[in-house]
Amino acid sequence: MAQGLPGMVDLTQAPQLVGLGVGLLQFWWQLAIALGVGGAILALLSFGVRHNPELMALLPHWLGGYRRLLERWGQVLLALCLVTMGFWFCTTLAQRYHFWEQSVIAKQVASVAGDRLEQPAPRVRYVIQEPFLEERVVNGEVVRAQRQRPVNRELPLGSSQVRVTLERASDPQTQRTIYRSDFRAVYQVTNRLQEPHVFYLESLTPTGYTLLQDVVVTQDGRRIDSKERSFRLEPGASTQFTVSYQAQGGPRWVYTANGELLNRFRLDIVAKIPDGEAAGGIVPTERESLPDGVRFAWIYDENVSVQNPFGVFSTAQTLRHTGVIPRLLLLAPGICLVWLLLLSLSMPLSPRYMAIATGMFFMALLALTYLSRLIAPLWAWAIIAPILLTLLALMMPDRRRAIALGLASVPGLAVPIVALLVPYTGLTLALAGGMGCLWLAIAARVPFPVAGEPES
Repeated sequence: MAQGLPGMVDLTQAPQLVGLGVGLLQFWWQLAIALGVGGAILALLSFGVRHNPELMALLPHWLGGYRRLLERWGQVLLALCLVTMGFWFCTTLAQRYHFWEQSVIAKQVASVAGDRLEQPAPRVRYVIQEPFLEERVVNGEVVRAQRQRPVNRELPLGSSQVRVTLERASDPQTQRTIYRSDFRAVYQVTNRLQEPHVFYLESLTPTGYTLLQDVVVTQDGRRIDSKERSFRLEPGASTQFTVSYQAQGGPRWVYTANGELLNRFRLDIVAKIPDGEAAGGIVPTERESLPDGVRFAWIYDENVSVQNPFGVFSTAQTLRHTGVIPRLLLLAPGICLVWLLLLSLSMPLSPRYMAIATGMFFMALLALTYLSRLIAPLWAWAIIAPILLTLLALMMPDRRRAIALGLASVPGLAVPIVALLVPYTGLTLALAGGMGCLWLAIAARVPFPVAGEPES
């Protein structure tokens, strides 16, 4: 189950939304009490000094200073409220985007999950009589007897020529990836023992399949029953088995030897799967790109023994830029605060313009969040940033302030967001800081009226 970002507000969750509302009510109630206490203190001072002409003359000055303090703190409070609401908005978007990323990853993993279709290397077994000493106690005396017992031994295959064609399909019920395999193998068995033996051929069919059909086993061109695979060979004699079948199973096909010695082994896999890769960590001796897939070949002219299986599996689609947008959204309120500070130091801002600019900034982040689901985040920001800067510049009453806004927004807004979308974040943020300092040095020599108000 997908886990959300710990400790982050998600306004789409009812308990968190109710808790946030309660916290806001408490904050505004405490603020109203503080303002009321301040007004009551001024009223008491005015009442207490009404008989003192000197103090009464200072009272308008105190009231004016208090009013100016409220005005300044009003702008600061407005900026903090905007950034705080923007932070809640961004954390909600970050949670939603994080859950979307987790669902995409889970869907990709589920599409290639499942049991593997495994073909074990055939085993040739024969039975010998092994002598052993049996001891028994009869009438209090130990009686020893020489006896024989059957013991299984294995004979390595003389050669293995295997060819498999794999096609990818989709399970109609679960939409998971499955493999359809067309298997054909030729095995040669040679009796290297000094006496004739009856041999048993085992493990000719795969495991882990959901469908197995058209199983055909032949010995020297003669079809044999799939259950009767015993044969007798004289010393030095050879026989050849051909096995073919069609199977359907999970999105991974492997040929397992389990450490057994394979003589003159060749495995050709034609995977009609463009994203197929070799499984088991055994590098193919040949790899060829085909118009509809890839051919893998493992060829060993003498002998080979491997612990890992040969085979092919489907790789999940590579998901790039995961975690980039949630990180950007969590840091976006800080970028907004720095941007507003840079604008305030460049030109005076009216509260109206500050509120509109902040709202546009967070709406741009909303567009970036959902556009990034379709294209790369950096390209999405390359589309959104010029539109945002154009809309902000159109609010300026004259061309000079519009240009100043653009010059201040590049290091304060555009470049910091780019920095959080590219690998070289620290270097890009340092570049943005240098550009911001350069712009402040230039803006200090150019006086501007309050943004959003006509020039006097």
